[in-house]
Amino acid sequence: MYKTRITTLGLSIWFICAFFYALEYFVRSSTGALLDDFMKEPYNLTIASTALFSSSFYWSYIISQIPAGIIVDKFGVKKVMIVSSAIFSVAMLIATIAHSESMLLAYRILAGFGGGFAILCAIKSIAIWLPNRFFPAFTGLTQFVLYIGATLSAAPLVFLSEYLSISEIMALIFVISFILLLFSIFVIKTHPDYKKENKHNNKQSQTLKDILAVLKNKQIWFNGLFCFTIYGTTVLFADLWGIRYLTLYGFSQSQAGLCTSLIFIGMYL
Repeated sequence: MYKTRITTLGLSIWFICAFFYALEYFVRSSTGALLDDFMKEPYNLTIASTALFSSSFYWSYIISQIPAGIIVDKFGVKKVMIVSSAIFSVAMLIATIAHSESMLLAYRILAGFGGGFAILCAIKSIAIWLPNRFFPAFTGLTQFVLYIGATLSAAPLVFLSEYLSISEIMALIFVISFILLLFSIFVIKTHPDYKKENKHNNKQSQTLKDILAVLKNKQIWFNGLFCFTIYGTTVLFADLWGIRYLTLYGFSQSQAGLCTSLIFIGMYL
């Protein structure tokens, strides 16, 4: 392990990656709070097109997970964070100027693909820059930061949407994502010991065999199925349909947003 104590640089690198993870989740689940606005001018989305538009984030996110671990191991946290946050920033720029369903789809697809690397960069930064004994604690803190972003995407975003349009909200997120890109360029460093170890590991790496070994492991499939039934169903409700569902039962938009935020608060507690 590279560090025997926690350093300011190590904490900074971890937090940048964890913040990116929270930001992409905020964007991922923001559709639920903005659903009614997406059905108005200039977007005029239907329920069906909204479902397609929202789910496109997840499809590109899933695709990015397949090579993400290999890419982060090969190129390191700094390079991957720069490229992925740049893709995410472009996505938010498109969202700022979007006025059609096709542009919204492009924004969601790019945001999902770019944001898909955030969690692995956060985990890798913990492994590289922080002492081994703190790995479980900071992994938990990463999830805590994530759910803060998720909580903000419900009730607070509903409140914000009463004063700002979707394009203005997306412009604000673009500015934040661009600042994140600058931090990735100028703050994140590549640990010199990691370069040496990564070069050694690359010589011994048998990527295809490693992937096949994972795919043949029944416990991984069982664990994945269990996580899907628990986490997947919760996210399906909280990310998109929760607020609209509750408003159909007489809740106000703000009350429905608060109830959805409480789901995420319960998850990170």
